[in-house]
Formats: sequence, C-alpha cells, structure tokens
Amino acid sequence: MTSSPDAGIRRQRFALVMVLSLGTVLLTIATPQADATRALALFFQGLALIVAIVAARDHERLRQQTAIILMVALLSACALAGLGVLTDDVRVLASLLIAVATPAVMVRGVVRLLRERGVVLQAVFGALALYLQIGLIFAFAAAGIGSAQGTPFFGGDDPQSISEFVYFSFTTMSTTGYGDLTPATSLGRSLAVLEMLVGQIYLVTVVGLLVGNIGRERPTAP
Repeated sequence: MTSSPDAGIRRQRFALVMVLSLGTVLLTIATPQADATRALALFFQGLALIVAIVAARDHERLRQQTAIILMVALLSACALAGLGVLTDDVRVLASLLIAVATPAVMVRGVVRLLRERGVVLQAVFGALALYLQIGLIFAFAAAGIGSAQGTPFFGGDDPQSISEFVYFSFTTMSTTGYGDLTPATSLGRSLAVLEMLVGQIYLVTVVGLLVGNIGRERPTAP
C-alpha cells in the first residue's frame, strides 16, 4: 500500500499549522520592522493556510490546484513585500484575509477529526492553532481600523507598527493587560473588549474541554 505525497502533512496537519502560526506571531513581534522580516512573517502565515488546504480530505484535485495557485500568489506577494513594493495597508489587508481564511479551512477538519478519532493530540494542536489565528485576526483588524479612521489606534503621534498590534492583541486576548498599549477610540476599546470575551470563552470551553478529555476515544455505536 502506497501513501500519497501529502500523507505526512495530513497526519501532522494541525501541528504544522500551529507551529507556523506561532512562528508568524513571534516573527512579527520580535524581528525588526524591515521589509525582509515582514515578508518572512507573511510567508509563514500564508504557508499555514496552504498546509491547512493540502491536509483537507475533500476534493483532492481541487485542493491541490488551490494550493498551487496560493503558493504562487504567496511567493509573489512575499517578493513584493521584501522589495518594499507593497504598502503597509496592503500587507495588513493580505494578512487579515489569510488569518480569516485559515480558521475557515481548519474548523471542518478539526470537527471531523473529533468525530472520527475522538480527542487526540492533533485535535488539541488544531484548537491551539485556531486560538493563534484568532489573535492574528484581531491584530490585523485593529491595524486596519487605525488606518481607516486616519487616527492612531493607540493615540499619540508616533508611528505604530504591526508588531505593536500583534503584541497588543495577544496580551488583550489572554487578559494579561500590561497597559503599555491602550486603544484611544471607542471602536478600538469595543474591539478589545470583544477580543477579551472571545479569547477567554474559547480557552475555557473549546481548549479546556479538549485538554480535559485528551486521549478519550469517540464512543462507538452499539
């Protein structure tokens, strides 16, 4: 019996998505605000989406074609970002679209895995990857709001980098709240409250239930 070329990705799909999502977060926060590092973070983020698509079980030919098209588009966008051609607004929009698309692709796979195999480690990885993607969605949404409003999201006159938005998003979602960055507008505060609620409810319900039941197989019908 021979395995398909992407069988390994299928077995470890959610772990790979989690690692790539975490890499996106850390690269965005920790690396200098340079075109090359932003291009690398965008590549990690887009690759997480492609891995999620490749690992899907439905419509094999269609998903392979979609993955190829997205890889070409991703490499082109990363090249343009690395050369400084893409504006910050375009990069934020591209990152937001990827962050929204990745969970949309993953959710069905996580649910199917739970139904077929119960609470296995890959399902927990999938839940954690979704948590990271939620944080990225709020980060890029906040950056987009600041740009659309024409006023700094955090107030003040200093330029605000995407690393600050990602840092703010995850400290808000985890309710750490260091207070070094705070939204200056009513819309920004509303977004922060929504993220806190979503993040905590997700951790307590989805992640908490999965971790508490890890290793429990799906009940078989009598």
